[in-house]
Amino acid sequence: MEAFNFYETLKYLKKTNASLPKIPSYLDKLSKVRNKVVGHRDTKEEFPLAEDIINLLTELSNEAPTEKIVEGVHQTFNLVRKILNK
Repeated sequence: MEAFNFYETLKYLKKTNASLPKIPSYLDKLSKVRNKVVGHRDTKEEFPLAEDIINLLTELSNEAPTEKIVEGVHQTFNLVRKILNK
């Protein structure tokens, strides 16, 4: 969920600074996972079954394993910090 928030912020910042890194292709899947976790359920307040969450996490991990997401946030954060602190 934190990765989703980070990339959403980056997407907003890119509107004013095109030199920032691109948004990963798996952001949509991160969004779906975030919106189905009970604490961040979607606006319709539909409570998902555990199986629904497991299926979403499986889809996400097939495209972007946790290690890839964490590494991507770390590298992108450092790059963004470097660009914005020029």
